[in-house]
Amino acid sequence: MPDNESQHTSASTSRHPSPAIERILAYPRIAAGTSQIVDLLVRIVSPENITPNAERPPLNIGLVIDRSGSMSGAKLHQAREAARYCVRQLGKRDRVSVVAFDDEVRIVVHGRQVTDPGPILRAIGEIEAGGSTALFEGWTRGAEEVGSGFVEGGINRVILFTDGHANAGITEPAAFERWAAELAARGIETSTIGIGNDFQEDLLEAVARLGGGTSWYAETPDDFPRIFEHEFGRLAAQMGNRVSLGIEPEPGVRVAGVLNGFAKNSLGRFKLPSLVHGTTLDVVVRLEVPELSEGADRKLATLRLAWTPQGAASDRRVVLRKSVRIDVVAPEVAAGVPADARVVKAVEFLLGVEIRREAIRLLDRGDVEGAIEVVRQARRRAARALAACADEPDVIEHLERLDELGRELVDRADLVRSRKRMRSEAHLRARSIPAKGWR
Repeated sequence: MPDNESQHTSASTSRHPSPAIERILAYPRIAAGTSQIVDLLVRIVSPENITPNAERPPLNIGLVIDRSGSMSGAKLHQAREAARYCVRQLGKRDRVSVVAFDDEVRIVVHGRQVTDPGPILRAIGEIEAGGSTALFEGWTRGAEEVGSGFVEGGINRVILFTDGHANAGITEPAAFERWAAELAARGIETSTIGIGNDFQEDLLEAVARLGGGTSWYAETPDDFPRIFEHEFGRLAAQMGNRVSLGIEPEPGVRVAGVLNGFAKNSLGRFKLPSLVHGTTLDVVVRLEVPELSEGADRKLATLRLAWTPQGAASDRRVVLRKSVRIDVVAPEVAAGVPADARVVKAVEFLLGVEIRREAIRLLDRGDVEGAIEVVRQARRRAARALAACADEPDVIEHLERLDELGRELVDRADLVRSRKRMRSEAHLRARSIPAKGWR
């Protein structure tokens, strides 16, 4: 029941710990008598994992490996090694399946418990490069293997490795997006790893975003092991899935948007990434607030965070509700109050997501100069906005990356790679995953 969250709700228990929900307004008080935009940082902090590793929810992993001709050599070698790394991390309670595809799909390892990893490792090592790229058929066959051994309360995920375009079988992006969402609704998530300069980053990002997983960009085959280590680490620490954030504004207040760009479910709630122990997800909500009279502790909205705890039955939803309140004061009292630095940083980092998306749109129109100017303007604005915290490591990294991006576009040496890096960085930043965190 991914969308019908009005049923089967319950409070948190000690067995299934809850994240903390911090509500941080850009300003603690606003001026009465004027309508305005109010930025709200919703910081979702998942607790550290205190459960022994042996007691983590079981994993049911489907490894789907592109073996088309373009994967021959180092790419396929590193993909095989990354898949073998995954198998070595799995325990006897876990399941794994392996699918390889070119223009045909082959089941290398049918879904099974990892009681003896040796035969699985050998089978992966024997995958060889072939012909064209039946991406859709390979991915959905991998999902079928995961679904046939679906683990209730476990983590059921397909991990798709590819370096190319879908050029055999079904190729329409709408079909990929529809199936990614449908699989996620059934509890089967999808992560994607694109390698090199030829894969369809928009397609793979959409599959991962709608499929509840993460989209990774391996610029070279050497990136595979680090990406996979990070992906597996997040899987092993996952504490909740099918996460949604509902924002219920008070009369007259309107949700202007969520800067992360998250999609909505059928109930109008934002679909968030899975909850992972020891991580923080920053969501920035923009509220349009009407003219209000003076008053303390005025309610603007109610937040509704819902998720299915890892290890619980799929219809067991946990729901937390938190109100968002603000003081409305005379204009002269509100004047001069500095913005909360945490909100300023979160806003700038997420505006960087939109800057990358706009630069991509301009590149796709052939307007390289326009993309360069967008990045330059963003760099100047970010420097001004973040001046008070310019010496903080994440701010330094943010500004340096904008500088690097500007230079990449000016050089025009590899605009294809620049586009892929921007798409990847936007995807990871929207999910509060530092782009350099796995490099």
